[in-house]
Amino acid sequence: MGSRRGAAAMVVYAVAGSQIDMFAGGSSVWQASLGGYIFGITSGSSGLVWDLASGGYIIGFIPAAFVVGFLCERGWNQKSWIMVAMLAGNVILYIPGLIQLSFFVPNDKVTEFGLYPFIAGDLIKLYIAAISVPVAWSLLNLKQPRDEPWT
Repeated sequence: MGSRRGAAAMVVYAVAGSQIDMFAGGSSVWQASLGGYIFGITSGSSGLVWDLASGGYIIGFIPAAFVVGFLCERGWNQKSWIMVAMLAGNVILYIPGLIQLSFFVPNDKVTEFGLYPFIAGDLIKLYIAAISVPVAWSLLNLKQPRDEPWT
């Protein structure tokens, strides 16, 4: 999507989540009336993202998407550089996430609850994405510049 469209998509996600029950945690009318579940799936919550412990991570998606898109627009979407670009986005995502989480948990527990449990999974996902994205683009022949019309 690139830097601007990627960041814009994450803004839409954050705004939509403030209106639609889609974020985990918190409480909402749906959770209260349906016991927290819709067809066996938690209903999530709506509301302002800064009212949620995970709200900083949701906000962090915006600059992370911009940075990853920016780096990919400059050729970092090829081979091993794509993993570096995604890792940079992940680091940027954690900054507001951990700051926001610090308002909900004791300061000495922020990294224990909000960072350490996710490092291994994030690295595995980055590796899988770094392999699959270039392969998918080559299969779909989407390596053409974004400004050219589709043929």
